[in-house]
Amino acid sequence: MFELSNKVIILTGASGLLGQQYSEALSQKNTKLVLADINYQKCKKLEKQLGEKFSNEILSLKVDVGNKQSVKNMVLKTLKKFNQVDGLINNAVFPETVKERSIPFEEFPLDILNKIISVNTIGPFLCCQEVGRAMAKKKKGVIVNISSIY
Repeated sequence: MFELSNKVIILTGASGLLGQQYSEALSQKNTKLVLADINYQKCKKLEKQLGEKFSNEILSLKVDVGNKQSVKNMVLKTLKKFNQVDGLINNAVFPETVKERSIPFEEFPLDILNKIISVNTIGPFLCCQEVGRAMAKKKKGVIVNISSIY
């Protein structure tokens, strides 16, 4: 249907529920995949699982998408390993928990709201900015922004 073989794709939120599914689908298409997530250990575990099923190259990176330097490092490490970035899937979201849903609005902690905004809004902005810079040099690339947490 579409050719992704040897395309370099950065996937943020890679270790989450949807990220793992996207990782599998991208690996089936033989992409050079960057698993980017705040949870590095889960990325490494996913990398191992994918490596047992597929033969594509995978790079796992610990990334805080709400941190500009962390996002810059993600792009630099991707370019160092693969020399290009063909696609970005902004999939990282601040994990919603039952505890947070049960907090009355009047008592919702500002620090949780700031983290939600940092990951869900600033994160995609920073990733688009940094990855877009690399894509602009090649004059091509694709960015997909996931706007839901399920």
